[in-house]
Amino acid sequence: MAAEDIIVTIVGTRPEAIKLRPLVQALCARGLEQQVVLTGQHNGLADAFSFLPPGTVTFLGVDPTEQSAGEIAEAIHDRLCAA
Repeated sequence: MAAEDIIVTIVGTRPEAIKLRPLVQALCARGLEQQVVLTGQHNGLADAFSFLPPGTVTFLGVDPTEQSAGEIAEAIHDRLCAA
C-alpha cells in the first residue's frame, strides 16, 4: 500500500460493529492506516472502536428515525461525499 492509502470501514449498526471490530483490530495490529466511519444509525458504537487513536473514528450523525432505508442511504451518501 502507498503511504497515502487509507482503509475506510463504514459501520452503521450494532451487528456490523460486532462483526467488523476484529477486522479493524487486525488492521490496527498490522499498522495499517485506517478510518472508521460511524453512520449514526445506532448510538454508542464508538465504544467498540475506542482502541483506535484519536481522530480515527468519524461520526456522520445520520438520524434514522422516521426515514425509509432509501432516505437513510441517501443521507449517508450525502454526508460521505461532503466529508
